[in-house]
Amino acid sequence: MTAFLYDLLFLLPLSFGAFSFALPRIFAEEAAREEGPSRLLWLIPLLASLCCLLFKHARAAWRGVLAGILISFILGAVLLQPAEERAAFAKSLLPYGQALLLVLLCFVLSELLQRIPKLRFIPAGLFVLLLPLFLVFRYRPPQAGVCMIFLYALLTMADLYQRFSAKQGDTEPAKHLVRVSPFLLIVFLLLSLIKAPEEPYQWTIVKRVASIVHGTVVMVGEQLFMGDRWGGDKPVIGFSDRGSVGGDLGSSGYTVMEITAQGTKDPVLYLGGKSFDSFDGGEWKKSGGYTHYAVGMDAVETVAAAIRDRGADKLNDMVRSVNLEISYKSLRTKSVFLLPKTLPMKAEQEENFVTEDGDRRFANRFGARGPYSLVAYRLNRREEGFGGLLKNPPSGELSREEWEEALKICGAAGREGFAYEDYLAAREELKTQYLPDEQLTPAVREWLDGVLAEGGSDYEKLKRIETELKSFRYTDKPGSTEAEDAAAFLEEFVLNKREGYCSHFATTFVLLARAEGIPARYVQGFRAPVGKEERNEISSSCAHAWPEAYLDGIGWIGFEPTPGYESGLSGWYTSAEREGAA
Repeated sequence: MTAFLYDLLFLLPLSFGAFSFALPRIFAEEAAREEGPSRLLWLIPLLASLCCLLFKHARAAWRGVLAGILISFILGAVLLQPAEERAAFAKSLLPYGQALLLVLLCFVLSELLQRIPKLRFIPAGLFVLLLPLFLVFRYRPPQAGVCMIFLYALLTMADLYQRFSAKQGDTEPAKHLVRVSPFLLIVFLLLSLIKAPEEPYQWTIVKRVASIVHGTVVMVGEQLFMGDRWGGDKPVIGFSDRGSVGGDLGSSGYTVMEITAQGTKDPVLYLGGKSFDSFDGGEWKKSGGYTHYAVGMDAVETVAAAIRDRGADKLNDMVRSVNLEISYKSLRTKSVFLLPKTLPMKAEQEENFVTEDGDRRFANRFGARGPYSLVAYRLNRREEGFGGLLKNPPSGELSREEWEEALKICGAAGREGFAYEDYLAAREELKTQYLPDEQLTPAVREWLDGVLAEGGSDYEKLKRIETELKSFRYTDKPGSTEAEDAAAFLEEFVLNKREGYCSHFATTFVLLARAEGIPARYVQGFRAPVGKEERNEISSSCAHAWPEAYLDGIGWIGFEPTPGYESGLSGWYTSAEREGAA
């Protein structure tokens, strides 16, 4: 009896485990049922395992009796069917035959392993190693199969421990395993009763620790081997803290960050890392002196404009929130990449950042290796939404009441630097910083007047400039474009060269907008494709430059003048449109 139970302990996990993985294929129709396959099917590996062991341990005479009973049962079941249905009935038994054959193979494997018990470590180890592979390839194994894998591994370890440990008295290993098996089975039953969660475990702490370790390794590697990737004379596709414009671009391609996005349907996201306000004909620089700027103030102004236009109860017609978590990979910078209209960050995050000349930066390079999260507002760029407000901006400045209502919605009420007086001071300050007296040569002035001949609002003028620049040619080999000053750069680019890459088009847009009395700035960052996936790896080749213009009482608005690049901005139907469609 002991030998029978010993064999059964090893055969049942093998049979049930193999059957659980094969069940969806062998009994496909049963598995496809809404309530799942019948529990009676699990009698197949149980009864088949018992029969195999009875054949092994029974006397020869009893083996013949058992074989006769099984053959008679199967033949009787077929012969009792009407003659015209026997073929179909026999065919319906094929899945059961396949299941029995699977159990028979497990029996043969178990017998081979019993000859050399040490070899049981091989299938036990292979089974356990399969589990992380399932995670990698996102295959969800059956819970019963996983439980059987662990039960087989547990029995193998217990059996080998009994065989190789020093004992006195009865040293038969089979007896020892049979005696301790009830305790092992209790552990197995408790594990099998734990319900598997529908959603995978997030491993948040492990991910954060891994991110910090990865970031530290990358940072040390950069310091030792990479040097200053953008410090040479030749520009490289990738993010830089410098604002140089001109020269042929070199190739570059490596993962710089990972973005997890929720609440957006925009195919691309513009993540600004550094902005500039002064251009000398070859390079953008930062003049500094931003004393009233606060991250999130632009979002509050935009929300206040939406409230003024539609009211707080219709705010979703104009703006909607998007949530991002960003982790740097091989990115050597302290710049913090933010979406347009980013809301004020949580207090626990603020201590990791500083504000330098209007841009957000990490307080130290090590902090730039940890993930950070942000919430921002998307604009409904449809004509019936925020697009209509851009074309027909409100007259007069935002009121204190509108500003304070927007503060509450944006979670900035009572925060330092967000008072109405701070907003008014910041608005005047940015006009000083981002609206210098740009001089145009007579030829460029004539060209621009022709582009803007139809007049219109500031936004409509900016869209005409954007459209005109998109008719130029994109190339990453424009040659030298450096000029003695901004006016000379413009004349050479718009009248003669008329080709370049994003830095040239963003620079040209900003200078032309300022010439029309509209504050504008040059922004460097990443144009990150996100598509429909929540988690996305962003390449260094996604580095980009674009212009943003300030519309009084509305806030900063981004544009995309680079040929071949779509803005990726989307919109949605307003409540009035949905009601009209209904």
